[in-house]
Amino acid sequence: MNIGIVKMTQYDFSGYFKMVNGDKVMKMITGKSIELEKAKTDFEKLIKENSLNKNFEKFKVVNNETNDFLGIAKLEVYEGNSQGVEIGYMLSPQY
Repeated sequence: MNIGIVKMTQYDFSGYFKMVNGDKVMKMITGKSIELEKAKTDFEKLIKENSLNKNFEKFKVVNNETNDFLGIAKLEVYEGNSQGVEIGYMLSPQY
């Protein structure tokens, strides 16, 4: 499988919601899945943040051969500390 990361856009909510609404995925992140209205609010914020920084923020993980949505990756600068970054990811349990 050829995997890539692509900056998330407003068209990626469906894949995003499948990830954050999944109990298995979110168990180790927030402890529980996120409901639709909260996910919509969080996604709008994510898209806004993505537009402010070209090199950091949230990305979708995709199978480059099929364009399937595999998960989410993030690269965030620590707030108030431009020397540190956080790398995170969540993948669909089937991957």
